[in-house]
Amino acid sequence: MGVSRRNLHSIARNIAHKCVCSAEYIAEQALINDIKIVRADLINLKFELELFNIERNINVLKLCKDNLLRNMEAYTPFYLCSAKLVVTFDNCEKNIKIFIN
Repeated sequence: MGVSRRNLHSIARNIAHKCVCSAEYIAEQALINDIKIVRADLINLKFELELFNIERNINVLKLCKDNLLRNMEAYTPFYLCSAKLVVTFDNCEKNIKIFIN
């Protein structure tokens, strides 16, 4: 059974919600440093900017990755090539996008 676009959207929305609830420090650091976009690799648990690669932020990525893998179990077998987390900040608003390949 393949994963439908609707199912992927639901999984991504769930991960984005988990990130928003856990990522106040990421938002604070982005705003202090005037960073508009924060990108992270969920598979390798690494942020693009070294500033964010600290234990508390990596723990947020771990929560998101675990959530992704748990939700994808329903669609086994599956091969996850990549999963990117992109957080954009615009006028003090957070917009989160998840890209899953």
